[in-house]
Amino acid sequence: VFQWDLVCEKRWIGFAITSIQMAGVLIGSIITGYSSDTFGRKTSFFASQLCLLVFNTITIFSISWKMFAVLRFFIGLAIGGVTTVSFPLAMEFVGPKWRGILGAIPAFSVGATLIPLFLWMVPDWKYFHVFNSVLCVIPLIGWFYVPESIRWLTVSGKIEEAEKIIRHIAKKNNTVPPNTGILKLIYEEEKANREKRKDYSYLDLVRTKEMAKRTAICSIAWYSAAFYCIALGVQNLSGNLFLNMFLLTVVEMPSHLIVLFSANTIGRRWAVAGFYYAAGALTLIAALVSVYGSVINGCAMVANLCVGTSWTVMMVFTTEQYPTVVRNLGYAASNTMARVGAIFSAQLISLVSNNNGLQFMPYIVFIFRKCL
Repeated sequence: VFQWDLVCEKRWIGFAITSIQMAGVLIGSIITGYSSDTFGRKTSFFASQLCLLVFNTITIFSISWKMFAVLRFFIGLAIGGVTTVSFPLAMEFVGPKWRGILGAIPAFSVGATLIPLFLWMVPDWKYFHVFNSVLCVIPLIGWFYVPESIRWLTVSGKIEEAEKIIRHIAKKNNTVPPNTGILKLIYEEEKANREKRKDYSYLDLVRTKEMAKRTAICSIAWYSAAFYCIALGVQNLSGNLFLNMFLLTVVEMPSHLIVLFSANTIGRRWAVAGFYYAAGALTLIAALVSVYGSVINGCAMVANLCVGTSWTVMMVFTTEQYPTVVRNLGYAASNTMARVGAIFSAQLISLVSNNNGLQFMPYIVFIFRKCL
């Protein structure tokens, strides 16, 4: 901001860069939706992770905000790839009972808490990208340990490789390998379907009335401008910026414990709807009260907890709505809608910053979205 004088009449550039990065995430989600169903979950995930490392490293040497904006777009492209395929890859190794637990692992929240802590200690964007580059190296080690999705290998006709992974998992768990004969049946069924239609595309998500209905509901639920309005609008909360950033991420951690209870007891749909409505009510209170400061901060924090909880459950719910052959396409489509919300949310925050009369506009948008 200060290095390139992005203040006063140039303040909009900072929000534009955020929208540009989110546009990259959107496009990355679409591309990875195809690649993960074509080349495999593992390949797409680690390729995206490698790109994230490369572009974070190059960003360190940015000499202008224009160069920085372009590189942030490519960082967003890689982030879109990582977020689109990481959860489906993990989910395809567990049964329905354990999916709620998988979604409850607070990996994102724990990682997000490191950002404000690092920026508080080292408030320099170049060192921040150095920090990100170092963190990107760690997941790449997983290439040598993380197996490819058994389901994807099966429907792709790579039965022997799928059986090898199954035997390896059984050995690690000290159990007898299960009968893998069903893998060939699954492949034959998929082969017959492919003879009728060669490739799967996003059109398959709306090809039938039932599939179109599921896609529409998931897309609307994932359209999360409200989540990003709260996260990106942290600069408008009272108090210390880094402390507020830290609290917003920390407050999400209990959401993962709540997911363990809600997802497997009251069901995925009721959990998503209930926490969305709770978040909507809190943002409405924040928009209506005449007292600022701690009251607004408190509403924002708890609303962020509710949105984080509903989003985590929605991740599990979405992957369960699609068959294996289009699961990543369906998840990517929903993920794309989330990024559309992110693009607009940055501009909403920009309006808030420039006009006090519109300071609660993001929250009002949040309410209307929840009503829909």
